[in-house]
Amino acid sequence: MRTGHAFTTATVAALLALTGCGSGPDPKPDVAACKTAMVKQVDEAMAAGEETVDDERPTACRGVDDKTLQRLAGEITAAKTAEFFGDESATPAP
Repeated sequence: MRTGHAFTTATVAALLALTGCGSGPDPKPDVAACKTAMVKQVDEAMAAGEETVDDERPTACRGVDDKTLQRLAGEITAAKTAEFFGDESATPAP
């Protein structure tokens, strides 16, 4: 399943690219808004046929620490992989 492998690799690369950028922490980061913005960024990249997303951290993710971003990236990757392979039961809640 080359397509599945390419999808997973592209998604992971796209999401992990987000963790390296950003400014200092904001007082109260909104993790849910960050996750929503990350999902939107991945969806837009996939719709455009791109293998990576813009390496800029979404505005909603400012102040969210790298460890949390990596956790979100893992959750989104798992959800997108399950969605891609039709396993909706494995999709974590947003």
